[in-house]
Amino acid sequence: MPLRPTPLIVAVMALLSLPTPATATAQALEAELKALRAESHLILQRLQQLEEKLAQQKIDAATAHSYTETDLAADRSSPALPSQPNTLTPKTDAPPLPPTANLSPSAAAQEEARHTPPPTSPELALKKSQFILGGRARMEVIGNFPSTGGSHGGDNAGDYYLFGSAVPMDSQGEEGQVTLSARSSRLWLKTETSTSLGSFKTHTEMDFWGSSGNENVSNSHNPRLRHVYGTLGNFTFGQTSSTFINGRAWPSSQLDPVGILYVRQPLLRYTWALDDGDIQVGLEQPESTLLNSAGESVQPDDDRLPDIAVKRTWEWDEGHFALSGIVRELRADGTIIPDRRDSVLGGALYASGAVNLLEKDNLSLGLAWGEPLGRYATYNAFKDGVIDDAGEIHPLPLVDGYLSYQHWWNDSWRSVVSIAGAAADNDLDVVADTVPKWVTSYHLNLGMVPQKNLYFGLEYAHAQKELENGDHGDLDRLIFMTSYDFEKIL
Repeated sequence: MPLRPTPLIVAVMALLSLPTPATATAQALEAELKALRAESHLILQRLQQLEEKLAQQKIDAATAHSYTETDLAADRSSPALPSQPNTLTPKTDAPPLPPTANLSPSAAAQEEARHTPPPTSPELALKKSQFILGGRARMEVIGNFPSTGGSHGGDNAGDYYLFGSAVPMDSQGEEGQVTLSARSSRLWLKTETSTSLGSFKTHTEMDFWGSSGNENVSNSHNPRLRHVYGTLGNFTFGQTSSTFINGRAWPSSQLDPVGILYVRQPLLRYTWALDDGDIQVGLEQPESTLLNSAGESVQPDDDRLPDIAVKRTWEWDEGHFALSGIVRELRADGTIIPDRRDSVLGGALYASGAVNLLEKDNLSLGLAWGEPLGRYATYNAFKDGVIDDAGEIHPLPLVDGYLSYQHWWNDSWRSVVSIAGAAADNDLDVVADTVPKWVTSYHLNLGMVPQKNLYFGLEYAHAQKELENGDHGDLDRLIFMTSYDFEKIL
């Protein structure tokens, strides 16, 4: 039973200004609580710092698996960057950050590691949402001999991107032209939010290949939407790289070879994870690109069924292999003759992969055939088919392929040699002989990665094109590039 002070003791203690036992106990508790509050504040502050540091390290680690994306031309819609993620990176259909001294870039999974929203992280248990702001500062100096002459809509995109359709014929083009551009610079925002259904991730990205500004004073080019999509569980929905495409197997050249396969479009995709890889199925935006009998471009815009794409990917320690297929409907209602409607089903197959060799080298390759393959290859240098004078559609058989080898001379310097091409089996009974028969390109570069996410490179490319009538065209291109990628947790 606690002792109680007598009135005399209380009076004496008061006179001596000494606290009573009860008062002393209360003051001790208050002091202890104050100390605990201060300590807990410091702990929470340190915990938050550690969470942010860990999250940033995860971003840096993911970044280390990717190189500057040759993304690529006009879409990849814009041409190329020098790289792609290392084949050892976890699969994810999306793009990347520039090269690192420890891993070999493989162009794309920029279209992957970066194009993939941030991974689910422990800090989400304490934070409801996470935001990551990133971007790419890129400058390119390009010399064309001859120039494509401002082809491709008059915006000089042909002098920047290596479009097979823009290779000038021997009788065309200017003697040469130098172009400087920062339009492939990018900004992106990635988010991850904890929900009752799991982690919801988004990726929004733009570059500056929208409508062209003038080159007289300001060069004020408009932004252009590249990616905007979300993932929840096994579902991906929004605009991003087609399921048919394998960005992780893209060549690592700075310019996209003419044989590149790439389309970015709205889609709904489902992914099944397997022990040795995954299977993806996508419903995607349809579009029929045709030629009339005179060889002129025609886009009926009468599509009624989505493109259906399937991709099976196998993973192993040294690399990966993917087999893709797509089914499409080509359709035209009254395009040539009023009330004359025609539609035809077709499809394409695409085998691709990448493998790590020696210590840091890598080999990437791809081969595709389709009837139609059309707009999914060579930036639509070959159309999906021909619509004849009677309004009947004839799908165009097309074969397309590329091979690329990347060699690291040391931890900072590397070279890439690539070759690519595509050839069509045109039916000259239904189309003029002025259409392309084949296109090829050859690439050799030397690049330096002085530090993570920073790249300097010089590349030479030679492209050729031949028409069905035998006319021939050549293009020589020299490009210097500097690129820096960055990301920051907000």
